[in-house]
Amino acid sequence: MPYSEQFDDPDEPSISDVYKEKFHNMMDSPM
Repeated sequence: MPYSEQFDDPDEPSISDVYKEKFHNMMDSPM
């Protein structure tokens, strides 16, 4: 089964969504 689907949880955001948000926050905040 695909890697991401192992972590898919109806109660939680998908792993990719979490990482997308993390990445977005990283880009927004000054280094």
